[in-house]
Order: sequence, then C-alpha cells, then structure tokens
Amino acid sequence: MTKGIFERILVGYDGSENGARALRKGIELAKQSRGELRIVVVADTVAYEAYGSGGMHKTYNAQAKTNAASLASAALETAKAAGVADSYASGEEGQPADLILTLATEYKSDLIVVGRRGMRGLVRFLMGSVSTAVINHAKCDVLIVK
Repeated sequence: MTKGIFERILVGYDGSENGARALRKGIELAKQSRGELRIVVVADTVAYEAYGSGGMHKTYNAQAKTNAASLASAALETAKAAGVADSYASGEEGQPADLILTLATEYKSDLIVVGRRGMRGLVRFLMGSVSTAVINHAKCDVLIVK
C-alpha cells in the first residue's frame, strides 16, 4: 500500500475549539494519506517565567504540564479510535510556535496542521499568534483550520 501526498503530519493541539477542528482535520488527512500522525500539545511555560521564581508561576507551570499530558493522551486515543494506527502524541513545555516548528523539522513532517487562534487587536499584537509564527517559519506546508 503506497502512502498519499502527506506521509508525516504534525498537529499542534491545544484543546480549544479551533484546536479540535485542527485535530479532526489532521486525523482525516492521515487516514486519507495512510500517513503518520504526530500530535503535539505544548504547555506554554515560557510566558510565565517573567513572574519570577515565586509560587504562582511554579503552580501554573506544573498544572500546564499536567494538562498538556492529559490533552495529548486524549488526542491520541481519538486518533487511534478513528483508525490512524500510526499515530503518536506528546505533551511538551516551552513556547508553542517554536516547539511545533522544531518538532516538525525533527519528525520530517510534510504538513503542519494548527487551529486559528482568533485573537484580535492589541492582544494579538502583544502576544502574537502561534499560527502566524508557524506560517512564517515552517519549512513544510501548513494548514490553518478555522
């Protein structure tokens, strides 16, 4: 059995509604292509480092890591239940766009699938957008799901 156009698909998943749509699309494409699916959930622990070494950011980081692992596990179950046998998931920590790009390169991904964030105005200007950063720096095709 030959593989389709996308042999290695990486999905950046965050548990949001747009993230869930991206996960469904990644699963659909992996099934159609008979390709490998990698699901990455990134706990953004970098954004909170500016708050110092006090208890609040440590508590947030610990909870974020636990949530990322839980989301990754649930996403993997969803992919396997949908029939994508060659699927993997991991909970990571760091800056989401940077990690998605790094892992896509390491996995030699043909396609990155992420959800559109939907931020507007000042919030988007100050925080940026994971999908925008991925589009601007990816070395493979990118699909933004709305």
